[in-house]
Amino acid sequence: MGKRTWTKEEENFVREKYLVMGNKEIGKKLERSRGSIGIKLFRLKLKRYILDEKKIIEQFTKEKKTTSEIAKQFNVSGVTILNRLKKNNINTSRKGKEFSKEHIKNISLSHIGSKGYWLGKKRSLEDVEKFRKSHLGKKQSEELILKRIKKGKEHYNWQGGITPLTRRRTKGTFWKRIADEIRIRDNNTCRICLLKGNKTKLPVHHIIPFKISQDNSPKNLITLCQSCHMKFENKIKEEGYKYLQILIADKYNYVYHNHITNLKEEKNYETF
Repeated sequence: MGKRTWTKEEENFVREKYLVMGNKEIGKKLERSRGSIGIKLFRLKLKRYILDEKKIIEQFTKEKKTTSEIAKQFNVSGVTILNRLKKNNINTSRKGKEFSKEHIKNISLSHIGSKGYWLGKKRSLEDVEKFRKSHLGKKQSEELILKRIKKGKEHYNWQGGITPLTRRRTKGTFWKRIADEIRIRDNNTCRICLLKGNKTKLPVHHIIPFKISQDNSPKNLITLCQSCHMKFENKIKEEGYKYLQILIADKYNYVYHNHITNLKEEKNYETF
């Protein structure tokens, strides 16, 4: 079957409707493909929009607008703006540039409810075997091993000590050893609801927040279940530190240090 020639009526229809309808819609009406409509528009020298390239470049380079923001302004796709910038040899890489607050918010909203590609999926046995064989006989260099062993300022990824205090305190083996001792002392049982963690290690909680007391002694530590732990901390945030004295000192007769008399009525503190 040969090519279908265009009639004058079809060409006139395209001229009338190209600003109102898309290529796909026109194609359906004329029983032609979307590609053939695009070619006909090109041959008839019909353009849906005329882009001011100088303005696009100025907004992207000087005003620091994103391609999506510029595209909305000109009522075109982001890919169109990207192609125009590349055509003028403008570097479109985002490396070293900051996103606007609106753009960051839009990215965050677009990820709500989305699921990862591999969620609930498993790789085939063939793929697993390929990965296994590809790593056979490979060893890490001594330099790389030494890089990872070093800690603090000597570590290759040291960024000036920006890790939060709680994370630094709880990440090491020192805290894990203390926490295990408290769990053994309390029989791995919540001291409020008496729930026992059989195979699960229950959280170890600072009675007086570590940020205030700097105290990791057994007198300042108790075992709580996850539920009581959260209720306990939320109650402290709502009612202040006096709740600590009422709930723990009265109910469990713990002996406290001088820290208890120096508690402030602040609600923003770091706990664990």
